[in-house]
Amino acid sequence: MDKSVYYYFRVLRKKEVKDLAEELMVSKSYIHAIENGTKEPSVRLFRDYAKALGIDQEVMRKLVDDSKKFSIERIMIRLLKEVVKNEEQDLKE
Repeated sequence: MDKSVYYYFRVLRKKEVKDLAEELMVSKSYIHAIENGTKEPSVRLFRDYAKALGIDQEVMRKLVDDSKKFSIERIMIRLLKEVVKNEEQDLKE
């Protein structure tokens, strides 16, 4: 089974499943189920997941929604565009 964007976000942030599960107060198997796409996180868990990984909730929501329609390559391009956009905004300030 393909990994979800949740998996890629966690790997990008170099977090172990065990550490993320402890931080979110859920089991490792629940994290695996989210990453494998067999479970969807609750609204609270989604918020906490994004916060734990240091990812803006809106960006994460867009990418998670897109992952249901597009390939990981297309999602990565969208993510990179968001990063560039945020960097440009930071430079203006």
